[in-house]
Amino acid sequence: MNIKESYKRIRAELLGWDPLFMKMYCRLFYRPKKGSLAEKLQTYSCQDFQFIQVGGNDGFANDPIFRFVKKFGWKGIIVEPQKEVFKKRLSKTYRLEKNVQLENCAVAKETGVKKLYKIAVSNSRWATGLATFNYDVMLDRVKNNSRIKDRAAREGVAVLPNDEDYITFEEVPCSTLTDLMKKYNFKTVNLLQIDTEGFDFEVIKTIDFNTFKPQLISFERHLLNESDQQACFQLLHSHGYDVQNFAGDSLAVLKK
Repeated sequence: MNIKESYKRIRAELLGWDPLFMKMYCRLFYRPKKGSLAEKLQTYSCQDFQFIQVGGNDGFANDPIFRFVKKFGWKGIIVEPQKEVFKKRLSKTYRLEKNVQLENCAVAKETGVKKLYKIAVSNSRWATGLATFNYDVMLDRVKNNSRIKDRAAREGVAVLPNDEDYITFEEVPCSTLTDLMKKYNFKTVNLLQIDTEGFDFEVIKTIDFNTFKPQLISFERHLLNESDQQACFQLLHSHGYDVQNFAGDSLAVLKK
């Protein structure tokens, strides 16, 4: 394990044990970057704000809502399918947050088990953050992103003969958004936050818009191909949402 990864793990341990300092920092000093998705999300924060986050990973690194959970005390459900990440990282990050419920599963259209594709040669944060149900997205990354092999090499992994050798999978249990809401007695959801590495549109398609409509739906746009982007926007428009783009992310806002 390199020094940077060791630092991240130590930081995660400290975050989980910190009941006061991080909250005070976020309340007094944290300011989202102007024009960013985070700044837009902050404008919608209110008392009793409720969220579901699909793809929580460690709950901190590159996480768009962690500081808001600390700052405003948001109540939510965080879903993370990777067993080791869930147990050793996410659970520690949120161990003292009584308003946050953690689920070691994935979100799908129906309950069952699905294959989650992962980097086979590392459990570092950079690798676990790439996990996806979309095998083609994972293979394309390995083939066309030299940083993956470079990072693996820095961790002592010899160059593998085939790109496919860098990919493995984990079978993970799946739940529906509706079932998660029923389990924790969520009548409404202010924010559905999605980061599933190319599977975001599939998660959006599982929403039963006749049962509930999140006020906000935040998702990664840049890993969707052009046709899926347009289909996603059309689906959201048809259910009364305006869509705004921020770098590689999009935010769907329910019209009043």
